[in-house]
Amino acid sequence: MTNVSPLLRRLLAVTLLVAMAWLAWSGVVAPLREDFASHAVAVERDAEFLVRYRAHAATRPELDGELARLRAIETARGGFLKADNPALAAAALQDRLKLAITKAGGTLKSVQVLAPEADGNYRRVAVDVMVSAGIGALEDLLYDLETGVPYLFVDELEVRRTGARIPAGKADAGEDPVQARFMVSGFMRGGDVT
Repeated sequence: MTNVSPLLRRLLAVTLLVAMAWLAWSGVVAPLREDFASHAVAVERDAEFLVRYRAHAATRPELDGELARLRAIETARGGFLKADNPALAAAALQDRLKLAITKAGGTLKSVQVLAPEADGNYRRVAVDVMVSAGIGALEDLLYDLETGVPYLFVDELEVRRTGARIPAGKADAGEDPVQARFMVSGFMRGGDVT
């Protein structure tokens, strides 16, 4: 290397310096710049999210008020069976049935309380009912049950003709009576069935 001219040495030194600078740039500086650029984009995106989240958070008092209003409406509605436990709810349901059957002009043959079932935040209380009535009275009964308060649901309706005649003096006199078996259910608040 002693035979190398000073110009060639300088050229070689400058080349090595440029190569080291390029290696430092491409190995350290360029990745750092790309990393900073990607972080800048992420910060900008997060700033936009933050603005949107703050706008949503500003509506919270309004939404809390709406939720309180809806809860008050739900509490005030008479659509649920009002009882502290399923046994009392079933008794209230039986009373409601007896009143509706009597009002329609039918005769209650049997009532069987079914096991309560949890349904989300509510408990479904059901009874199996057998009624004897004229077809008009049965229609009135079913209408009363499904449109009255508390809200009741009629399922598994089976109707059979009995063959006897309804005696004179009743609302459905002269009609063939039918026996109807169906399940009536209503809901009470609270999902625990114990």
